[in-house]
Amino acid sequence: MTCPEYSKVLSIDAPLSFEGNNISEYCKTFLNGLLNKNYHNRFSMDQAINHPWLTFTKLKVDEIFERYQSDPEKMINVLNNTENTEKYFKSKEQDYKLINVSEEIKKSDDFLSKKRRRNKTT
Repeated sequence: MTCPEYSKVLSIDAPLSFEGNNISEYCKTFLNGLLNKNYHNRFSMDQAINHPWLTFTKLKVDEIFERYQSDPEKMINVLNNTENTEKYFKSKEQDYKLINVSEEIKKSDDFLSKKRRRNKTT
């Protein structure tokens, strides 16, 4: 999506649409968290870097790196042709503890509320 296209999306009160895109639910929640129009509900840096989509994608890249580190050309080819499908994420769910994004958002909201209260009193 280009910047002008994204600006148009932001000016519309409709939710983001991912129709026609073959992306996982994890990716959709990640993008919605980053692109949320309400900055109070937008992901913080910690929420973004600890999101399962990013965490599991990093694991996939690390696996490919370990496997093909002796052949950089093959590694690049495999990385370029890799898709993180729902099946991949579901298999990783069983191996790794998922971060509860909604709890992280709540913690972030609590922190921001306390910070605003402190700023008003000073």
